[in-house]
Amino acid sequence: MRTRQASDKYQRLVEDSCNAAFELDAEGRILYMSPAFEQICGYAPNAVYGQPLEAYIHPQDRVRVSSLFSAALDGQTPELISSRLQHREGQPVTVNLSVVADFQADQATGLHGVINDISAMVKTEEMLRQREELYRGLIENMNDISFSLDKEGRYTYVSPVAEYVLGYPLSEIIGSPFRRFVHADDLAGLETAFAKAVEGQTVLSEFRVLKRNGVLLHFRVSARFIVEDGRTVGMNGILSDITLLKENEFKLKDALEEIKLLSITDALTGCYNRGFLTEHLPFEIKRAQRYRHPLSLILCDLDHFKQINDKYGHQAGDLVLKEFVIAIRGVIRENMDWLARYGGEEFLVAAGETDLDGARILAERLRMVCANMVIDYKGQQIKITASFGVVSYDQAAKPEDVSAETMINRVDKCLYTAKQRGRNTVVCQDAIDFLGQA
Repeated sequence: MRTRQASDKYQRLVEDSCNAAFELDAEGRILYMSPAFEQICGYAPNAVYGQPLEAYIHPQDRVRVSSLFSAALDGQTPELISSRLQHREGQPVTVNLSVVADFQADQATGLHGVINDISAMVKTEEMLRQREELYRGLIENMNDISFSLDKEGRYTYVSPVAEYVLGYPLSEIIGSPFRRFVHADDLAGLETAFAKAVEGQTVLSEFRVLKRNGVLLHFRVSARFIVEDGRTVGMNGILSDITLLKENEFKLKDALEEIKLLSITDALTGCYNRGFLTEHLPFEIKRAQRYRHPLSLILCDLDHFKQINDKYGHQAGDLVLKEFVIAIRGVIRENMDWLARYGGEEFLVAAGETDLDGARILAERLRMVCANMVIDYKGQQIKITASFGVVSYDQAAKPEDVSAETMINRVDKCLYTAKQRGRNTVVCQDAIDFLGQA
């Protein structure tokens, strides 16, 4: 019964995700499609069962997608590709498509994967491209600086607009070395670009300049060497002020990064959300299988959390969840482990490069940190405890016998046992007989 409940819980994670999860047979026919497919493509899941997934791929992308499926069925490393679906209403929908093959006795039996709608991001990138072209046209007609250098790299000529753009009088620029006005961090890249240029070839590069008033500008240089009687005697070129373009690029990049982060972040606690867990855990397992590296999962649940909500109110409960996440983050490794909200007051830690003994120690540290917490809420002291289940990826198991679902089922069983033993405890997989209960 408990295994069925855990399986149902994992199924809800898949069905609640904004990305579409799917399963195909070896011929590419749809065996399962999560509800998100209808939002992405306009087709209800029950309308696509038994149909080849390629039927919903844009005609121009079908060959590439078919090659992806074939590579996966041949056992090649999974990869992520951009493709287009054909929406029910006719318009193309740009998506990221990832797929992994299922194997039994070294025989591919089917595929499963995730469809991630990136059409909004693609539209944003197109908007950026159009804006860049607009700004480039404006810049090239407004603030372009013509210049000439001698063979030593000193200015012999610079157009009058340089005085306005850079803030230096022309008399100070003429005779100065080109490198004087280049940001120190950009000198090496610029000189490399010049050194690689050959006779007749245009040098293209970007660098920063510090104006006389301290303002940092971004420039794009386009230049050619001057050759007389077979000897390089200097260089002629154009400097284009692309500062406004760069500022907008940075702003848009930051906005896209923020949107991406929000899409995988739990709004209340700030840790990863269920969507991230559903998508990322299978790839963590595949990586552990491929490189034979240890991987452990720790599932934790706050004890008697409902009583906290009932006694102190839901705002207090929210505060407890936030403080709990802060405490866990203070213990796990920043660039090796990750934390996701599994649902309600349950959280999952994926500990990379960590075997069962290491995960047991980590879970016990987390338990002690939690047990020692005192959370102040409007002058009231709230103490909490938590229960922990711990499992590790079994390197001896066949790859087809280990999945995100089976590992979550096992760690959920451990957590359930910890609850049955009185809570505020850690139970590892080696304390339970899983034989025949996966």
